[in-house]
Amino acid sequence: MARRRANPHIGSSFDAFLAEKGILEDCEYQALKEMLADQVKEAMAKSGLSKTAHGDQPPSTRPVARSTRAFERHVKHDGEGGAGGGARIAV
Repeated sequence: MARRRANPHIGSSFDAFLAEKGILEDCEYQALKEMLADQVKEAMAKSGLSKTAHGDQPPSTRPVARSTRAFERHVKHDGEGGAGGGARIAV
Protein backbone atom coordinates (compact mmCIF):
# COMPACT_ATOMS: atom_id res chain seq x y z
CA MET A 1 0.00 0.00 0.00
CA ALA A 2 1.36 3.41 -0.95
CA ARG A 3 2.05 5.80 1.88
CA ARG A 4 0.09 9.07 1.80
CA ARG A 5 2.09 12.26 1.79
CA ALA A 6 1.33 14.69 4.55
CA ASN A 7 -0.55 17.78 3.47
CA PRO A 8 2.00 20.63 3.44
CA HIS A 9 -0.78 23.17 4.08
CA ILE A 10 -1.79 21.73 7.43
CA GLY A 11 -0.10 23.37 10.39
CA SER A 12 -0.79 23.66 14.07
CA SER A 13 -4.28 23.96 15.52
CA PHE A 14 -6.24 27.19 15.59
CA ASP A 15 -5.91 27.25 19.38
CA ALA A 16 -2.13 27.04 19.03
CA PHE A 17 -2.24 29.94 16.56
CA LEU A 18 -4.28 32.07 18.98
CA ALA A 19 -1.95 31.16 21.85
CA GLU A 20 1.06 32.13 19.73
CA LYS A 21 -0.56 35.53 19.14
CA GLY A 22 -1.26 35.82 22.88
CA ILE A 23 -5.03 36.12 22.49
CA LEU A 24 -6.29 32.58 23.21
CA GLU A 25 -7.65 33.43 26.66
CA ASP A 26 -9.33 36.61 25.45
CA CYS A 27 -10.99 34.71 22.60
CA GLU A 28 -12.19 31.95 24.93
CA TYR A 29 -13.60 34.56 27.34
CA GLN A 30 -15.45 36.33 24.51
CA ALA A 31 -16.82 33.03 23.18
CA LEU A 32 -18.17 32.12 26.63
CA LYS A 33 -19.80 35.54 26.98
CA GLU A 34 -21.47 35.18 23.59
CA MET A 35 -22.70 31.66 24.38
CA LEU A 36 -24.17 32.87 27.67
CA ALA A 37 -25.85 35.81 25.94
CA ASP A 38 -27.38 33.47 23.34
CA GLN A 39 -28.71 31.19 26.09
CA VAL A 40 -30.22 34.17 27.89
CA LYS A 41 -31.89 35.37 24.67
CA GLU A 42 -33.33 31.90 24.05
CA ALA A 43 -34.66 31.65 27.60
CA MET A 44 -36.21 35.11 27.39
CA ALA A 45 -37.81 34.29 24.04
CA LYS A 46 -39.27 31.05 25.45
CA SER A 47 -40.75 32.89 28.42
CA GLY A 48 -41.92 35.82 26.30
CA LEU A 49 -39.93 38.38 28.29
CA SER A 50 -38.45 41.50 26.74
CA LYS A 51 -35.31 43.11 28.15
CA THR A 52 -37.46 45.84 29.69
CA ALA A 53 -39.89 43.38 31.29
CA HIS A 54 -36.98 41.33 32.56
CA GLY A 55 -35.40 44.43 34.12
CA ASP A 56 -38.67 45.40 35.80
CA GLN A 57 -38.88 42.11 37.69
CA PRO A 58 -37.77 42.03 41.34
CA PRO A 59 -34.18 40.80 41.77
CA SER A 60 -35.26 37.60 43.55
CA THR A 61 -37.08 36.41 40.41
CA ARG A 62 -34.23 37.14 38.01
CA PRO A 63 -32.20 33.93 37.65
CA VAL A 64 -30.40 35.40 34.64
CA ALA A 65 -28.80 38.07 36.81
CA ARG A 66 -27.70 35.42 39.30
CA SER A 67 -26.19 33.23 36.58
CA THR A 68 -24.41 36.25 35.09
CA ARG A 69 -22.89 37.11 38.46
CA ALA A 70 -21.86 33.47 38.93
CA PHE A 71 -20.20 33.52 35.51
CA GLU A 72 -18.35 36.74 36.30
CA ARG A 73 -17.09 35.33 39.62
CA HIS A 74 -15.32 32.62 37.63
CA VAL A 75 -13.51 35.18 35.52
CA LYS A 76 -10.31 36.59 36.95
CA HIS A 77 -8.92 39.86 35.61
CA ASP A 78 -5.14 40.06 35.79
CA GLY A 79 -4.89 43.72 34.82
CA GLU A 80 -2.91 43.18 31.62
CA GLY A 81 -3.93 44.76 28.33
CA GLY A 82 -5.68 43.02 25.50
CA ALA A 83 -9.01 42.91 23.80
CA GLY A 84 -10.75 41.51 26.86
CA GLY A 85 -8.96 43.73 29.36
CA GLY A 86 -6.68 40.89 30.38
CA ALA A 87 -9.53 38.56 31.31
CA ARG A 88 -8.57 35.01 32.07
CA ILE A 89 -10.89 32.07 32.54
CA ALA A 90 -10.46 30.43 35.95
CA VAL A 91 -10.37 26.68 35.60
